[in-house]
Order: sequence, then structure tokens, then C-alpha cells
Amino acid sequence: MFDDPAQADVALVRAATPYETPHPFHFFGSRQHEGRLDLRPGDKDHDAIVRLARIKPVVMAIFLDRPAVLTRVAGSARAIIGNFGIGDDALLAAVTGAIPPRGRLPFELPRSMEAVRRQNPADPDDSGEPFYAFGAGSSLPDQ
Repeated sequence: MFDDPAQADVALVRAATPYETPHPFHFFGSRQHEGRLDLRPGDKDHDAIVRLARIKPVVMAIFLDRPAVLTRVAGSARAIIGNFGIGDDALLAAVTGAIPPRGRLPFELPRSMEAVRRQNPADPDDSGEPFYAFGAGSSLPDQ
């Protein structure tokens, strides 16, 4: 591992689904992630992925506490790993192949915020043309 991206073979970027806390003075509201789901120019994670992709292949490991809209950054990432709270050691073991990564999405990842707005809130996978469908995923064979 290197602090200088120029020395590395790939850039591993940990990102998170964007969120807002519009109710910071309410007990539950201050702990709830709400609002937009899309990574946008000006967001720290978006800008890091795009900037690093200019010099190295990027592997994006995104924390999916909510279904993220990844369309603006997917073209800059060579690989996308969705996670639900993986630690650094386990992530590195999966990326390097020490353990075979595997998994399926428990929800779809929408293509746009417009698709999110059109979606029925009671149906988590009805956006029409999701970027990644419910159940999408992959696995590598055991070594």
C-alpha cells in the first residue's frame, strides 16, 4: 500500500452513498441518512474517483447503507465493490484474492435521481431500468 497514487498499481477508493441530515436537532433525525443518493461533482468521493482514474485504474468500494446512484462515477471505476460495512483487512483480502469475494444486492441501484423520484416508495425495485438490478452481484471461484 502506498500513500502516493503514482506508486500504486491501482487506486482503492472507499466511498459511501451520499446523504443529508435535514433534521439535526431531532433525536432520530440526527442519526438518519436521508436525501439524495447520487455522487455528484464537488462531492469528496466523486472527485477522488474521477481524479485518481486519470492516473490509475480505480477500484471503488462503496458503502451501501442506501441504494446509491453510481452513473456519474461508474465509468471512472474499473471495478465496483458494494459493501455493507466491511473492515479494511477483509476488503484488502477480497481485493487481492486472499478470500473470494461474493455477494448479491439486496436492492436495486437506480440509474438516476429522477428514477428514484418516480419510484413507488413501498416497492424497492421498480425503477424501470436500474443501473444494477435487485440480486445483481458476482463471485469468484474458491482458490
